[in-house]
Amino acid sequence: MLRLLLVLLLASPLAACGNGDDAASDTTIAIPTGEPLTGSEYALIVSSDFGTDTLALAMFNQQFAQFTRQIQQGNPALLSDSLSMREIRRLMSEQFVMQHLIEGLTEDEAATAEDSTEVANRIQAFRGQAGEEEFQNQLAQQGMTEEMFREMSLMRLRSERVQQRIADATPQPSEADVEAYRSEQAEEVRASQISFFLYPNYTPAQRDSVEQLAEAVLDSVQAGTPLSELAARYSNDPSGQAGGDVDFFNRSMGFPFTEEAFALADSGDVAAELVRTPNSLHVLQLTGRRMGVPMDTTRARQALRFERQAEAFRDAVIERFREANGIVRVNDALRIDLNDVYEIDG
Repeated sequence: MLRLLLVLLLASPLAACGNGDDAASDTTIAIPTGEPLTGSEYALIVSSDFGTDTLALAMFNQQFAQFTRQIQQGNPALLSDSLSMREIRRLMSEQFVMQHLIEGLTEDEAATAEDSTEVANRIQAFRGQAGEEEFQNQLAQQGMTEEMFREMSLMRLRSERVQQRIADATPQPSEADVEAYRSEQAEEVRASQISFFLYPNYTPAQRDSVEQLAEAVLDSVQAGTPLSELAARYSNDPSGQAGGDVDFFNRSMGFPFTEEAFALADSGDVAAELVRTPNSLHVLQLTGRRMGVPMDTTRARQALRFERQAEAFRDAVIERFREANGIVRVNDALRIDLNDVYEIDG
């Protein structure tokens, strides 16, 4: 079934921005955020000199349910844990924000007669894919008219053109960069961990209690108690039944502790502090390191350039947003941080 809004929102070229290693780097420009929305009917409020856009919490939840059903049909492994669900919510939120931001980046991008023809062709393609009745049903469900859909399609077309100019201006990575990328991506580590979940319905007192327990367990591991013994007793993650072992993984795996695991130097080293996400705490120990099979050189060059292009586009859009006094407020019920990337494999 055709999901018109999600096609435009999540399947757009912008969907790649912000969900790779480069997007989480220290050099990436952060999205300006304001005070969280508490008890609000809105999931997101995005304001700038371009105006204000809002996304109702009910609509966000409806889109989330639709999108996760689509993933369930195509790749159910992506929905295997709460981490993946948070990252999907974060990506959905970022794409809503981006739709507001690209208005600033594309405001001087004049529409042409060719644009009108291209948009008409795209709409006709949607109609052909879904059928006229389904097309109209989806418009009605999203509260959209054909004119609104046409304007959204035109905005996407203009943003694609701006993105292409930025992509064309992004230098090709050097051979040294490509080889370093291949080596980095081939590196694998093995780790064991103990997870403490901070469930959304926990009170502040309950969260404090979990954190105190996690700190005590970390102290015990650092003092020499085998992590495997404590994992079986305390971990909320299924890996606890295997002594906390999560086997070997590379940098693309969707663990909340991936970066911290690669930062540990030697097998047996324990992370000095708890690894923290909004919904979990982790005691982490490195148990192995090895080199896997390096990525094909051509594929590595394409992947590295694509990451750099996506980061350049995202930063250009957000910089324009900052210049326009932009601010984003997020409903705290979503339990996400727009500038904190939780990577998911696949």
